[in-house]
Amino acid sequence: MSLLAAAALSIGMMPAALASPGDDPSDSTPAAVDPRLSLTLAGVHETEQFDESAAEITSFDPATQRIFVVNAQKGAIDILDGSDPSNPTYVETLSTAGAELSDGTVLPEGATVNSVKVHGDWIAVAVEAPNKVDPGWALFYSTAGEALGGVQVGSLPDAITVTPDGTKVVVANEGEPADDFSSDPEGTVSVIDVADPAEVSQDDVRTARFTAYDEDTDLPDGVRVFGPDVEVPEGHEPAGRVARNLEPEFSAISDDSAFAYVSLQEANAIATIDLETAEVTDLWSIALKDWSAEGNVLDTSNRDGEDGEGAINLRNAPVFGLAMPDGIDTYTAGDEQLIVTANEGDAREWGDYVESVRIADDAYPLCEDAFGGAEGVAQLKEEANLGRLNASIGSGLREGADCFEQIEVFGARSFSILSTDGEVVFDSAGMIEQAIVDLIEAGELPEEAFNATNDETPSFDNRSDDKGPEPEYVTIGQVGSHSFAFVGLERIGGVMTFDVTDPANVRYVDYVNNRNWDVEVDGEWVEGMGDLGAEGVEFVAAEDSPTGAPLVIVANEVSGSTSVFDVELGGVDRVAGDDRYETAVQLSQQFPSASSDTVFVTTGQAYPDALVAAARAGLQDAPVLLTRPTALSSATRAELERLAPENVVIVGGPGAVLPGVEEDIAELGAETVRHEGQNRYETAAAIAGEYGSDTERVYLASGVTYPDALVGSAAAAIEEAPVLLTRPDHLPEATATALAALEPTEVVLLGGPIAISEDVADLVDEATGAEVTRVGGGDRYETAGLLAERFEGPVDLSFVASGADYPDALTGAAVAGSREVPILLTRADKLTEVTAESLERLSPTRVLVLGGPVAVAEDVLDSLEQFLP
Repeated sequence: MSLLAAAALSIGMMPAALASPGDDPSDSTPAAVDPRLSLTLAGVHETEQFDESAAEITSFDPATQRIFVVNAQKGAIDILDGSDPSNPTYVETLSTAGAELSDGTVLPEGATVNSVKVHGDWIAVAVEAPNKVDPGWALFYSTAGEALGGVQVGSLPDAITVTPDGTKVVVANEGEPADDFSSDPEGTVSVIDVADPAEVSQDDVRTARFTAYDEDTDLPDGVRVFGPDVEVPEGHEPAGRVARNLEPEFSAISDDSAFAYVSLQEANAIATIDLETAEVTDLWSIALKDWSAEGNVLDTSNRDGEDGEGAINLRNAPVFGLAMPDGIDTYTAGDEQLIVTANEGDAREWGDYVESVRIADDAYPLCEDAFGGAEGVAQLKEEANLGRLNASIGSGLREGADCFEQIEVFGARSFSILSTDGEVVFDSAGMIEQAIVDLIEAGELPEEAFNATNDETPSFDNRSDDKGPEPEYVTIGQVGSHSFAFVGLERIGGVMTFDVTDPANVRYVDYVNNRNWDVEVDGEWVEGMGDLGAEGVEFVAAEDSPTGAPLVIVANEVSGSTSVFDVELGGVDRVAGDDRYETAVQLSQQFPSASSDTVFVTTGQAYPDALVAAARAGLQDAPVLLTRPTALSSATRAELERLAPENVVIVGGPGAVLPGVEEDIAELGAETVRHEGQNRYETAAAIAGEYGSDTERVYLASGVTYPDALVGSAAAAIEEAPVLLTRPDHLPEATATALAALEPTEVVLLGGPIAISEDVADLVDEATGAEVTRVGGGDRYETAGLLAERFEGPVDLSFVASGADYPDALTGAAVAGSREVPILLTRADKLTEVTAESLERLSPTRVLVLGGPVAVAEDVLDSLEQFLP
C-alpha cells in the first residue's frame, strides 16, 4: 500500500475524538497554481559548513550588486558578488571584531553578528555580546566595508532593520534568558536616529520598554507570560516579569516609517512601537488556531502508519495552535496597512525548564471532562493519534486544577495576514502541508519530502509530531501589480509563494526547493545535497536586480548555502500609475537598477519628442520619464532621486521643457544635456546626430499623425536605428539634412500613405539613394502587427498598449527596445482582430499591459488570457 493510500485509509478510520466536523478536510486543497510567477534556481554559493549557521540572513545592495550574508559560524558577514545571479561568488568577510563604537569603546572578542540590513550606501549590523545577556551593539559600515561607528543597544540584538525613509534603525533586542535560566534580561526595542550613520552617538539611541505592563498598564488577554521568574542580570536596570518574559524577535516597518511591528514569538504576540516617541503603543496576542475547524488540517504523529511507521495523514484534531511568529513583514492592500507573519512556533528550553512535552507523557494530564472521559483521553494519547505531538505546559492548564483543559501546540504551520490592531485577516490554515501532499501526489516531490527534517535525508514524516514544515520567515515582494508572500520553510526547506494582493482571496502560487532528495545526509556536509534549513528569505525588486527581473535570495543555515532564484513571470499583468507620469515611472522600474547611468526626460503633453527619445533610450538601456513643461511631477522627481543618474538627456526645446525644469534636474546631481530644435523635426534630427554616419537603417515616422508609429520606436531601438519625423506630404529640411548625414542603406516608412505620402517616399529615395520600404497597415493596429512579424513565436513577453492618445506605448517603447520584445496596440474596450492574430502567433508566456483601466479596460486583460500557452 502506498503512503498516500495509507493516509486516505487512516483518515477514514480515525477515532471520533479526531473526526472533522463538517466537510472532508481534503476540501482545504489550495487553489490551482497561478501561472503568474514561479521561482527557478539561478545559482548557489556554498560554504561547505554543515549545521553551523554559516548562512542566516541576507541583504542585497543594488548599487554594488553584493549580497551581505550573516555567517554566525564566523560571527561575521560574508560578502558575495551577486552581479551574476547564476554564480554568486565569495568576495571577502566583514568582521566586527575589534570594531570601535562612537564613544571609543572597542567590541570584545567573541561578539557575534545576528543581522544585517543595507540602506543606500551604508549597512546596519546587529551584534550580540559574548555573554548573550549583556547589552549588544548596532554597528554601521559603508557598503564598501568602511567602519562608520556604532552604539550600544539591548540584550541579544536579534534583528535589525531600517525605516523606508532611512531616518531610523530599529533593533529587536530579544533578551533571552541565560542558558541555565539563572537570569533573564528584559526584551526591548532600540530606535536609533541615523541622519548620518557616521555621526551616530549614544544620544541618538532610544529604548522602547515593556515595563509599563508590570506597572499600571493591563496586560492584554492571551499574551503569554510563563516559566521561571528570575531576576535581571547583575548591573541591568530593574524590570518586572512581563518585561523580562517578552522577547522581541523581528520587526517590520510601516510604509510611512511611523511604526514598527515587532513579533514576540514565545509570548504569541505583536507589539507596536511608535518610532517618533520610541514607545510601545500597543500589544496584542494572536488568536489561537483551532485545528478542529474546517480546513485546518495537519499531521499530528510520526507513528501513524503501518507497523508504527510514519504516514501522510492530514486531518483535524482537537488542539489549538500557538502561532508564535518568527519572521514578519508589512505591505499595503488597497489603502490598508497589513502585517504578515510566519507562524513557526518556538518552545523555551533553558536550564532545567523545558516547556515542550509529548501529550502521551504523564507530565501532561488531560482533563477528562474536556476530552470525552477517560476513554477519550486514552484514545487521544495513543501514538498514532496525538500521543507523539509536542504541546506547551506554559498555557492551557485549567485554573486551580492540575490538568490541561485545552491542548496548545507550537506554531500554526501557516502564515497569517493581520490588521495593525491584531485582527486575523487571513491564515493559510492547512494550505502549506496540503500543498506538499498535492505535489507528492503529482509526482513533483518524493513521498519522503513530507514533513522531513532539515539535517537528515531521508527523514520522512519526522516533523509531524512537532511543528510540521515550520514556516520560519516571510517577505513580501511586489511584482507587477501583484503582491506576493515568499514563505521560507525551515524543515523541509525551500520557499512557498502565495499571491496576497487581495487578502480576501489569497492564492497558492508556487513552491521551489533546491534540496537533493537523492543524496543521503546524516549529520555532515555532503557534496550535492542542496539546500537545507531555509532561514532568511529576501526579495529583490526588478528595479534593484542586476538582471532587470526580480530575485529571491535564501540563506540556508543547515547547509550553509546561499541560493539565488530568478522570479519568472507568466500570465497577464498591468503596469500603470495614476497618470502618465506615474506610469512612466512604473515602466522605468522595469529596467535593472544598474542598467544605465542615463535617463531621458521629455514632455508628457505632446508625444513626438517621446517617440524619437524612446528609440535612443532603448538602445542605451535607459528609461524615459515624462515631465510637465513647467515642473517635475512628484513621481518623476522621486524616480530621478532613486535612480541618481549621472546624465539626464532632455528631449525638446524650452517650450516643451522649461529651463526651470532643467535646473531642478541639475540640482538633483545629474549632468544635463538637451536635444532640441525649433520644432519636433529638428529635435528628432538632433537626436539622430548621436548615431554614426554608418547607420544602416533609419525609421521615418509622421510628426503629425504619429499613432501609426507608436510602436516603431521599440523596433528602432532593437535595430540600433534612429527615428526621424516628417510631414505627411513634405520632407522637412532638418529631416532631409539628417538623412544625408546618416547615409543609411534603408529607410523604413512607418504607417500607410496617409501618414507618409508616396511623394515623401520619392523625395527620400532621391535624397539618399537608400532602399525605401514601408511598414504600414490599414490602421495603427495593423502597423503594430506588421512590426511584430519581426519576432518569431513563442516569445517570453509581449507588451500591449492603447492605440489611442496615451503616451504609454512611447515610454514603454524604451523598455521594449531594451528587452527586445514586441509591442502591440489595442482599443480601450476590445482587442482588434489583427492584434488577436499577432498574439496567437506570438504565444507569449507573459503579457504586460501598459496603462490604467481607462487606457486599457479590465475586460481586455481578461481576453488576453486566451493567448497564453
